[in-house]
Amino acid sequence: MARILAGESRFSRRVLSKLILDRAQKAKDAAIASLLPSCQPDINYVLYIGRGAKPDAYGDYRNDRASILRLRCIAAKTVFPDRRFILGIGLDAAGSNGSSEDFILMDTLKWPEATMKKAEEIRKEFGYFVAGKTTLTPFVEDEYPGSTNGVPYRA
Repeated sequence: MARILAGESRFSRRVLSKLILDRAQKAKDAAIASLLPSCQPDINYVLYIGRGAKPDAYGDYRNDRASILRLRCIAAKTVFPDRRFILGIGLDAAGSNGSSEDFILMDTLKWPEATMKKAEEIRKEFGYFVAGKTTLTPFVEDEYPGSTNGVPYRA
């Protein structure tokens, strides 16, 4: 997992960090999930940030967050089926009680057709990354802080 993250360019790591921090702020109101870009052609990043939970309910919340992240990672394979690795990141909203992380790494190289079919069923059943429920957010990020050489990105 660390090798995959380290394989990103410095620019891509900065963009991913910015996207994660932005979504962690937005998740204070409602859980948020994203399929994030990678400069590596065989990587999908799935981010799921929950709102957090009170200490007495945190264990159940964390189990639910991990389960949702896993299902979203499976569904993400059908969005970009040519990508081999899916790296899932589960977090709590900024400032919430708790503060834990979940990471999932899936190698889908040898997924049989039946698994791909199940992934598509999960995607449709839960509405993960489907048209009408997904927002493509294009933005421009300066290649270097303070530069005027904006690079288009989509997340």
